[in-house]
Amino acid sequence: MNYINNIYKGKMVSCHVQALFNAYFKHKSYEEYLLLEALTTNAFGVKFIPNDPNRILDSFLDFDLGLDRALGLLNIDYRLKYFQKGDDSDKAIKVLKDWLKKDVVVIGPLNMEELEYLYNPQLYLGLDHYLIVLKYENNRFFFLDTEGFSLISSDIDTFVRAWSGDKVLEGRGKFMMRQVLQKKSIELNLDILKNVLSLVLENIQLSQKKNPYKVLSSLDLDKNQYLKNSLSYAIANRLQRIFIEKFFFNKIEFLSCKGIQNILNCQVKILSFIMNNILENKTLNMKKLYLLHDLEDKLMIEIEKIIKKI
Repeated sequence: MNYINNIYKGKMVSCHVQALFNAYFKHKSYEEYLLLEALTTNAFGVKFIPNDPNRILDSFLDFDLGLDRALGLLNIDYRLKYFQKGDDSDKAIKVLKDWLKKDVVVIGPLNMEELEYLYNPQLYLGLDHYLIVLKYENNRFFFLDTEGFSLISSDIDTFVRAWSGDKVLEGRGKFMMRQVLQKKSIELNLDILKNVLSLVLENIQLSQKKNPYKVLSSLDLDKNQYLKNSLSYAIANRLQRIFIEKFFFNKIEFLSCKGIQNILNCQVKILSFIMNNILENKTLNMKKLYLLHDLEDKLMIEIEKIIKKI
């Protein structure tokens, strides 16, 4: 059986990164944990998806693609497999069993509401998740949920319903699986920094063209308590990602990132103000959200300056 020395530091790091990091990286320091999250570039750029309360202030880049970005930036060999047809579960299971002979396998995005070990899993309808599969034995898959569940087993039918990922927006297909072929540590150099900053800039540029903050700031959430509550969830997630941004730019402060830290601190203040109004049931000043659009423009200018220095 494959064993994992899992570290869990709460929700500061997203589930896709927690799974990949705990499965394959040698040195499980908290700093490398956060750095891998930053290298996915998922923290940079936002999008607004209409009529989806879970994604009114979502990560611009699909988490699935973020994992590929991080592995590519670090030049790590890995294999990826997914399927498109609804009847491909037998093929997927065959591949998964074969891969498990070599090492653990990270699966996802999957249907979180189908994870029966969670309390009231129906509350996670439409949300994605990632797991580490450890082994297959006695017609059951054994896996690790890095968000606090050390060892879980499931029969094949239940496992397939979750793994199919057919109820989430993220991912490129069904039954997605990844396996890193070489375990290593995270080491940065100037080439990697320039590449990741270019991808970060691309995220924000594409995000700004969609103008998500303008769309969100135009909504009257005082008349929609459900969306108002959803915004509190979205802001908490966004603050988490800004923390990752701040960590990353602090890591490369030798490139003069003080201006960027000031911009991010302004974003935190605006989001915290709105969150406080939600918690105290005050009238929301949604127009303040549009200030975040201007701050993202300023952020792009500062990032461009850093790229030119490298």
